[in-house]
Amino acid sequence: MVHNNSKHCVNCGILFKPRVSKTIYCCIKCAVETRNKSKEYLDKLSKKTKERWQDDDYKKRISVLIKESLNNE
Repeated sequence: MVHNNSKHCVNCGILFKPRVSKTIYCCIKCAVETRNKSKEYLDKLSKKTKERWQDDDYKKRISVLIKESLNNE
């Protein structure tokens, strides 16, 4: 039985009844998979990553974490 407010998930196409009217995904997994595929999301992630690696304090913190993890093995 199809309800009047049922929608098809943008990611997988499953028919579902959203709890919120703006919801376009049937589950968190579909929302994350779709977001991670979008060009806009990947561009934001790339920009943020490049900005972080310009910071010397960030580089030092990551270096220490990597060394500690390698010594713990």
